[in-house]
Amino acid sequence: MLNPNKFIILLTLASLLSITACGGGGDNDKVPNTNYYTGAELGDDGIVYYFTNGVRDQAYTGAGLDDDGIAYYFTNGKQAKTFIGAGLDDEGIVYYFTEGKHNQTYTGAGIDQDGTAYYFSNGIHDQTYTGMSLNENFIPYYFTDGLQDHTYERQVVEIYSNSYAFAALMDDGSVVTWGYEDNGGDSSSVAKDLTDGITAIYSTDRAFAALKNNGSVVTWGYASSGGDSSTVADQLTEGVTAIYSTGSAFAALKNNGSVVTWGGAGGDASAVANRLTEGVTAIYSTGSAFAALKDNGSVVTWGDSSYGGDSSAVADQLTEGVTAIYSTGSAFAALKNNGSVVTWGLSGGGGNPSAVADQLTEGVTDIYSTNDAFAAVKNNGSVVTWGNSVNGGDSSAVAYQLTVGVTAIYSTGRAFAALKNNGSVVTWGSSNGGGDSSVVADDLAGGVTAIYSTGGIFFNGAFAALKNNGSVVTTGQSYAGGDSSAVADQLTAGVTTIYSTDSAFAALKNNGSVVTWGSSNGGGDSSVVAD
Repeated sequence: MLNPNKFIILLTLASLLSITACGGGGDNDKVPNTNYYTGAELGDDGIVYYFTNGVRDQAYTGAGLDDDGIAYYFTNGKQAKTFIGAGLDDEGIVYYFTEGKHNQTYTGAGIDQDGTAYYFSNGIHDQTYTGMSLNENFIPYYFTDGLQDHTYERQVVEIYSNSYAFAALMDDGSVVTWGYEDNGGDSSSVAKDLTDGITAIYSTDRAFAALKNNGSVVTWGYASSGGDSSTVADQLTEGVTAIYSTGSAFAALKNNGSVVTWGGAGGDASAVANRLTEGVTAIYSTGSAFAALKDNGSVVTWGDSSYGGDSSAVADQLTEGVTAIYSTGSAFAALKNNGSVVTWGLSGGGGNPSAVADQLTEGVTDIYSTNDAFAAVKNNGSVVTWGNSVNGGDSSAVAYQLTVGVTAIYSTGRAFAALKNNGSVVTWGSSNGGGDSSVVADDLAGGVTAIYSTGGIFFNGAFAALKNNGSVVTTGQSYAGGDSSAVADQLTAGVTTIYSTDSAFAALKNNGSVVTWGSSNGGGDSSVVAD
């Protein structure tokens, strides 16, 4: 099996253990007829355990092939979600898996079962790997003939990601990439442009764009998702100050207030090009459209018409006075200087607030969003919500708690959490995304100073509330950080701040220690670097 704990060389290759029923015996601590079996098996209690020399060790967390032939993530022995990534199938070939089913054979670098780094061609290791990459602790090493040779002098400053690959910005301004090759993991085609001067990296779902200190831009990854900027290359040689993205397109803002676009949905701004030559101060996006805010308070939109690219229905309200724009995955909400709100985009994603329109004509000071719902805070501390009812658009069940005193709102992909001026927290939205906090309601009745969240494309999400005594309270999707019971004794005091990925939390304590929980694949298991 490929080592599921190694996270180096262009892509993590997760082991896919074949999970089958043990059968017979009735003794869950032993596997009959295994000849001192070491591996994962389904116990009589319906939980998948890891066995060492035939003796049950612990509930299995990782990727495995269930008896239905589909690859799943298992968390504490229970089937959690279908697997997306690269792994070894039961036939001994490395495949790329999408929603649990192998899609195509894997070509790229990874760690084989013998602990050696190989280059894989069509799922079979071809030759040992020689080159620089990151080991499991994100330390740069040079590998010679597949073996970790010596530490590399450069240090990682920040790591960026898209849905399939990573890009590490080094302290010398160079970039190291790994992951699914076609989707940004292989940057060899632009390697000479990534050796120095990079200041920031941006991403779509399948491509990267690096901004250099001379204002130029370097792109790589899937061509139609923004990896190929050749059609606008002459406009990206200087002057770019920031880059924005949809799921498949980039928009670069230049120091003269003009905008350059390329890629898929949102990559073609030709219909509004004459309005993007000057005066743009910021750009916002949904999954498939952009909205540019200009220095005169007007708004220009383009991209998928259903997802906010077409604002013609409210165009007369977007000619002046807009101070900020917010978005869900499919709709925009513009806040104006008179405290009113203008929305457009997919109705079910927050584009149509007709049910609460009379509450959005004045007094709004800030707007928050889940994947497909909005929540507006007004200057009297009340909250107005609209959009997908299940995912936060309907707050009627807690409306009486949202009439006054709300100071800030936090969100996962499917739920909201409002922090009030008395330190209490009110949640609503999908129960599996953190919207139902009834189990920890007493702990959230006061003393909360900040709230953090997980959640992304593949996770509903969870909340972690930091209290004034340094303790932490969690709620939401268990394997995305909603269940912190395994480390509860370490979260009773001393926590100063919390960080998160899509599916895990990391709490920094006042003694310099770090406590992690949530999905092991998302960073919830830090045991390998605990010392």
